[in-house]
Amino acid sequence: MSHEYMGVTDIANVTEALIASLVQNQLVERSRLLSTVLDYTGLVEPGSKSVGIPRGSDLSAAAKSEGTPGNVSHFTYAADALLLSSHQYVAVDIEDIAKLQSKVPLLQDLTDRMGNALGDALDTLINTQLLLCSASTPDHIIQYNDATNEDIEVVDLVNAKKLLEIQKVDKADRFMVICPTQEANMLKIDTFVEADKYGGREALLNGEIGRVYGFKVIVSNVNETDKDSLFYHKSHCAVAKQQEIKFESQRNILNISDIVMASYLAGAKVLDAGKRGVLIEVTP
Repeated sequence: MSHEYMGVTDIANVTEALIASLVQNQLVERSRLLSTVLDYTGLVEPGSKSVGIPRGSDLSAAAKSEGTPGNVSHFTYAADALLLSSHQYVAVDIEDIAKLQSKVPLLQDLTDRMGNALGDALDTLINTQLLLCSASTPDHIIQYNDATNEDIEVVDLVNAKKLLEIQKVDKADRFMVICPTQEANMLKIDTFVEADKYGGREALLNGEIGRVYGFKVIVSNVNETDKDSLFYHKSHCAVAKQQEIKFESQRNILNISDIVMASYLAGAKVLDAGKRGVLIEVTP
């Protein structure tokens, strides 16, 4: 019986799969918006360029009069098309000398950083759709009550909550996303309950700092530049991934280095014409 050796080539696929898993975990840990929206990844079929998310028309009850036939309601379905068009990647070319002389575990460090970068990209993709709140009556894009400094106040929370109530949005799974600048203002609101005071062992979402008026409050720097605040139900936006995190590596012989890359293919789409979300923005 011959003596067989196990070399690097024999474990290359497993190694890359493990690294892809690590990057995927880092992406989930980094993303603060992914868990606040609907995930339709399960609807993605091979060869698809988009996912059609069904949306039914409203129905109304009618009073039945004795001896008089009732009317049949007309019900139709439309579809919100979620395009699978966001192909994001991170690639790094690591020279052998850098790996050999580095005092930090380069591959582990890059794995973390790749996951962070892809997580930020995914949040940006989702946020772009979350911002597409309806501008038709009643307008779901409003300004802060305090136009002087545009700090979030109780009246802003009440106004956002009222607009969602008008749309009969489910009271469960409501979220509020604020930037770090607005976090300090949120902490001043008496009715705000900080996450460390919930009690019990309730699992927190990434970035969740507390709750107020039925909203789980998430802090994200995705809107830090303009101080916008978002209020929405989980069904306000959907996301789908056609390709989960894929990790690849290739030897660059001429450069005496290894090119490593992580990527994913996904899409996001605002639903129900933006009526399940409210955007409070700074005064134009």
